[in-house]
Amino acid sequence: MNCYQQLKELERSSRIALDVSVRQQVRWTAGEEKLLEKAVAEYTQPIPGMKKWEVICELMQSTRSPASLELHYSSMKKCC
Repeated sequence: MNCYQQLKELERSSRIALDVSVRQQVRWTAGEEKLLEKAVAEYTQPIPGMKKWEVICELMQSTRSPASLELHYSSMKKCC
């Protein structure tokens, strides 16, 4: 196996591992959703150097990414 093939195999196995870890993420609980709604409601002013969802993530003290919070919040609002 040459270097190019090894690199491609490593890339493929990394992608598979990432797909598995994403699928194994924990579902949102009702409590987390309430915290998210509360944090969004509390967000009134931007903090210099931080984006809105980064601030909300800190308000929640969440282990989820700011992008994950934004995506879930938008799906919550579409649903109901």
